[in-house]
Amino acid sequence: MNVQRGDGKDDGGRRGTDARGFTLTELIVALAALVVIAAVLLSLSETESPRGSSRQTRDSIQVHQIIRAMTTWSLSNKDMYPLPSRLDRNNLTVAGPKAGEDQARHASKDNTGNLLSILIWNGSITPELCVSRAEVSHKVTADDFYETLNPSACRVNGGKDAQWDPGFSGTADAEEGQGDEANSPRRRAGISNNSYAHALMLDGTARGKNWMNTFVGTQALLGNRGPLYAGADAQTDVASGTPAGGWKLAEGPLGKQSKTLAIHGLRDSWEGNIGYNDSHVTFETRPDPAETTYRVRGKSGKVTVNDNMFVDEADEETATAGSATAAAADPLMVKTNNWLRPIARVKASSGPDGKPRYQVTRWVD
Repeated sequence: MNVQRGDGKDDGGRRGTDARGFTLTELIVALAALVVIAAVLLSLSETESPRGSSRQTRDSIQVHQIIRAMTTWSLSNKDMYPLPSRLDRNNLTVAGPKAGEDQARHASKDNTGNLLSILIWNGSITPELCVSRAEVSHKVTADDFYETLNPSACRVNGGKDAQWDPGFSGTADAEEGQGDEANSPRRRAGISNNSYAHALMLDGTARGKNWMNTFVGTQALLGNRGPLYAGADAQTDVASGTPAGGWKLAEGPLGKQSKTLAIHGLRDSWEGNIGYNDSHVTFETRPDPAETTYRVRGKSGKVTVNDNMFVDEADEETATAGSATAAAADPLMVKTNNWLRPIARVKASSGPDGKPRYQVTRWVD
């Protein structure tokens, strides 16, 4: 039996036909709106919650991939990480000292650009991987012109025997790769193709002995670069020790206005991803993590202090008599505390005792 509707029309036995469903067009519009909302929320999460953002996670993955590439290299090189001065001992990639000359000058090849370029040349990483997804500096861009065949930046035999592309830049220092016969000019002066800092790798130094796969979880190896801190020399990062009030940002564009603070931090403090020598990566919320310390020798009472990864603190410099003199003469030779910086230039020569002496130009922004 049919039921009569209030308007007198027959509903054909159907009930509740006043509640109609969504049309296909309406569903498409609703889904599109949800997509837009999701995109906005994701954007807000990347800008307002840097610690939990996908940018921070992707950056952590990049740090891990670079360290994994270094570890893979070490498996075929007696646990040693890439060292340009050793790889290019015959000066096939960049010019260097000849037989009979001061061989310490080979170390001028040991800068950040050459280090990462070796890994790219061997297919272990890509140029894009060297630039953090969280990068904020307009002076840091991926190298879109990396040359894996006869690199034009190689000034030896037309690049036919090159072992990496020396045009790749590891810092935004305008003079990177210049000022020494062992370095070739970079492709773009003042532009870095890299976002990251790394441990010092100078051969023959105490830190250089750790430039290998040691599996030590407190040895910082590579991670986000950092600012300048008060109490440290503006040209060398050298400091006599931890200030009584703790580490504070230095005044000026390299400290309180450093671009590195905006990579992951809150613009008034540093935070970042740091990879260690056992291949684990940690998002650190301070430059001197509680679990990373160094030993102060020759002092009574407290002998370990938190290690600021961007300051070259005194440790062996305060050592007992006998080694203190040597430490004061050249701190780079004996100090073992963590110190991460992108390295623009290294000048090396043999001292009167036959041991190498180094001048290091690091990049801070």
